[in-house]
Amino acid sequence: MLGPVMSICSEPLVRKILFGLLMVLVLAAGFAGYRFYVKLKTPQSLAINAVPPNAAMIIESRDFQLAWDKMKTLTLFWRNLSGVDFIKELDQKTRFLDSLFSSEGKVARLIKGRPAIISAHVCGANNYNYLFLASLQNIILISELDAVVAGAAKTKAIRKRSYDNVEISEIEPDSYRVEKGNTFSYTFYRGIFIGSYNSMLVEDAIRQIQSGTSLLEYSSNPGFKKVHSTSGKNADANIYLNFQVFPSFLAGFAGSGKQNLILSLKNLANWTELDLAIKPQSLMLNGLTLPNDSTDKFLNIFLHQSPQEIELPEILPDNTAGFIYLGFENFSSYYKAYIDYLERSNQFYDYNQQIVQIEETYKIDIETDVLPIIKNEICLVTTGNTSSERPALSGVEGSRTINSPNSINNALSEYLVMRLTDPESEKKEIKSLDTKISPAKAGGDSSPQIEPYREYDIGIININSFWQKLLGPVFGGIEANYYTFIEDYVVFGNSVDDLKSFIGTIISERTLKHDIHYNKFTDNISSKANCYLYYNIPICLKTGLVQSSFSEILANSVNQNMEPLQEFEALSIQLSASAFPLALGETKKGQMLYTNVYLSYNPDYKEKTQLFNQSILEAPLKGSPWIVINHYTGNHEIFVQDEASQVYLIDKSGNILWKIKLPEKIIGEVHQIDIYNNNKFQLLFNTESKLYLIDRKGRNVENYPI
Repeated sequence: MLGPVMSICSEPLVRKILFGLLMVLVLAAGFAGYRFYVKLKTPQSLAINAVPPNAAMIIESRDFQLAWDKMKTLTLFWRNLSGVDFIKELDQKTRFLDSLFSSEGKVARLIKGRPAIISAHVCGANNYNYLFLASLQNIILISELDAVVAGAAKTKAIRKRSYDNVEISEIEPDSYRVEKGNTFSYTFYRGIFIGSYNSMLVEDAIRQIQSGTSLLEYSSNPGFKKVHSTSGKNADANIYLNFQVFPSFLAGFAGSGKQNLILSLKNLANWTELDLAIKPQSLMLNGLTLPNDSTDKFLNIFLHQSPQEIELPEILPDNTAGFIYLGFENFSSYYKAYIDYLERSNQFYDYNQQIVQIEETYKIDIETDVLPIIKNEICLVTTGNTSSERPALSGVEGSRTINSPNSINNALSEYLVMRLTDPESEKKEIKSLDTKISPAKAGGDSSPQIEPYREYDIGIININSFWQKLLGPVFGGIEANYYTFIEDYVVFGNSVDDLKSFIGTIISERTLKHDIHYNKFTDNISSKANCYLYYNIPICLKTGLVQSSFSEILANSVNQNMEPLQEFEALSIQLSASAFPLALGETKKGQMLYTNVYLSYNPDYKEKTQLFNQSILEAPLKGSPWIVINHYTGNHEIFVQDEASQVYLIDKSGNILWKIKLPEKIIGEVHQIDIYNNNKFQLLFNTESKLYLIDRKGRNVENYPI
């Protein structure tokens, strides 16, 4: 009975059931296909999510292959850097990846146009390594990549091991090995290529991904999140510096005497982000620095100080190796912020003990006698001589340069320059301070200790390392406090000879204001700043200032590559107060500092240092130089005599125009006269027995000497 009924009812019902099943299958297949498509086209994780939080530096590029090729092919200077050990090591370590990712085929399709990261990590005492990360384009090809990697490495020996259920491959790229046994470890995990020459960094990255947290999470890394949000999208690369770790990374390259100073940079700020622009003859980095959300970082001091017009360097000697410039709208508020920083960083007690001791010993009041003289600019300056001839032994007198403040070639001199609030009034105040301190120090005459020199006065505030104790360790280079006044500034130096040398550059107009190269360099940076660091690279190299800061191994590498490295002209770093985050509605605690770094390459500039070589006297300098006028150009020139009674005429650039051997030393002054009334000058001077008149070519005028 039921059979016919079932047969009658089953046809349409079966059709409906089959149709329904078909629709379910189609939808399921479509959904699965969609999920598969998304899986193929979208990375499961961003490369930044794999960066361990202890990274000292992070270099991120939206197209790393393009940026790397641009660095190597567009710039004129990459080959000059490749001889330096740590650059050579980085180049060798990335060359394998460059070969892998730039090759045509599956790997190239995976990485092309994808974000990639290199992060630097401290791996034990004075040791470091890099982690390479890349988000992948098409994860379905991952299973086929070992063969491609082995091909790029030119070896078939790939070892496998498991870490926390993740397979890690290990390989030794024979063609790119930095040293024997340097194994490259890599894995593909959740859409990210992870690789390093330190296997522990690969494991750290895996754990970071598995933790479910990342540097981009505001709750755990508010500083990085803030600076990351400001990164430029069109930069060749974005560089992030973690000031809690970056100083330790730098200290690994430093000599033992500089490591503590570099480690103290941890107190400078929190994070910095810089957008890199690669150009044929320069690297330009612009971005923002976040001091911190509290006041225990030094750069917080400048957040409420307007950037100042940079004018002070105009009076600095043109043989300046480097300087550290601070500009502030109001020194009183700057000083109060500095004291607040010392209190928050637990440094105030020791600082205050030193200040109290100075005030009690010398019967002065820092608040009323010293602080009011400072206006809006302070600068610590290092000058250097770059003679190629050096004394064989320390303390052995050798040839001398006209720029040298002492008898040792390549000597470095340091100065502290301050802009005065009211120059005429403050000159009296400083001399008054000299008067107060001198009898307290020596127990003698209360008059200021003044030595006149070529219309300038040189005095001394006789407190050792006074400015270091008052303004901080960055000013530790000034131990004695000899001073003179130049325009609206007071200049402190370590000796009378140092200040005479400084004055000589002012008289002869050999200052940065008249330096064509410096002026051209500053066209590429801001004319205002709160902090401005400048380094003349050829002079820093010639004087050994760079090498003395590095470890012995790195210093030796620099010495071996002196010639190409001198083609780098200068480096500058500037920081300026910014209201940027306030425009986004944040509080003043989130305020940042505009930051820019500029490295200039100029192969013609190394000739600048040779000018000093041509100014070598054959014997020690006798007396003070005389400044004379070139009647053709109107420029100042220098006329000098050495201890061997040889006289020289030296042009503004330091070139010796001529030299003449005299039988006796010059007595008295050298005068310029126009004996023929034709607007051409001669040099008139006398020795013990004769009167000389010499023309600008070094020839005796007729009938002279008499």
